Amino acid sequence: MNTAANRIYYSVFQAVKGFAIQRGMMTMESSVNVHRAVLQIVWSDGKGAYFRRRLNALFGLRVIADYNAESVDQSELEELLDDADRIRKYYIRIAGTEI
Repeated sequence: MNTAANRIYYSVFQAVKGFAIQRGMMTMESSVNVHRAVLQIVWSDGKGAYFRRRLNALFGLRVIADYNAESVDQSELEELLDDADRIRKYYIRIAGTEI
């Protein structure tokens, strides 16, 4: 479950980061506060608060998975799967559109 939480979070994170790079909001080399920047990008976009809350919840599970002795709760992760996929696909789609 921990590996799944990590991979799901990073798939969404990379989609938003790819969008940000495509739009000149960050570079491939950006490394300072990148997770915070990704949350801010999600917050400032039209999908706003709901996407940010869901991504933040996923980030929390990723932190548990990577840094705590306890395991991620399967039901909590499953509850986030559809939204994680929606967020990921949304940013992949809009990254490919014209500026």
